[in-house]
Amino acid sequence: FAPFAIALPFLTKGIWQRWSTLAIASLLIAIAVNGSRSSWIAVMLGLVTFSMLYAYSQPRRTGKLVTFMIVLLIILTLAVYFLPFEVLEPISTRLATFESVEDDRSLVTRQVMIQKSLELFRDNPLFGAGLGRFSRTYVDLEIPTNYARPNLDRLNRIASHNSYAKHLGETGLGGTIPFALFMVVLVFRGLPAVVKMARQGEIWAIALFGSFVGQGIHMWTIDNLGNTAPWFIYGMLAGVIERSRHMQEVVTNA
Repeated sequence: FAPFAIALPFLTKGIWQRWSTLAIASLLIAIAVNGSRSSWIAVMLGLVTFSMLYAYSQPRRTGKLVTFMIVLLIILTLAVYFLPFEVLEPISTRLATFESVEDDRSLVTRQVMIQKSLELFRDNPLFGAGLGRFSRTYVDLEIPTNYARPNLDRLNRIASHNSYAKHLGETGLGGTIPFALFMVVLVFRGLPAVVKMARQGEIWAIALFGSFVGQGIHMWTIDNLGNTAPWFIYGMLAGVIERSRHMQEVVTNA
């Protein structure tokens, strides 16, 4: 939901605009200190998506976007300079892991869980292992040699760490194909719909699409498809598409 916060400086004026920029900087620092590398990538792509769509839909206000980015960068730079080492140390530690990703235990665990999802899919390509059965199904996994002291029983009980792979393993083609088609509709019909609404002054619509993009990336590393948050975003984007279609029909019939 970070892109919704990014939209605030473009929806407010005066002191509220300045406070919202400071709040966004605090949000980004909190996300960075959290140490989730996939969160960093997801939020960054969500913000980039919002910025690109804003510049495209509001070409006369690009200067406002550039000003916001410069102010935000200054605040973040000052934060890095003044924050104590104890706060910044988790960030530098996690950044260092990008230099040796192949030895990262977290990444290896996710690769093993993808392997399990594929095995469940191969066992039943049409309908998978069944909803909710990923962590309750035992699979004889092949553990990489760089995985210290593997415990198959424990590995088979943990979460999938990949929403899409888990969905494939639990529902097979019967559940994955409709979901994939749904995503295609949201992307290719949602993008022009949110741009149209943004051009009418409803900036929150492109924040919604930025959130959709960031969330979609993040779910490659978390098990979240069965929760409320993604479906809230999907439902809102579907509503934007339907609203845009209705508005087009009104204009056509007028």
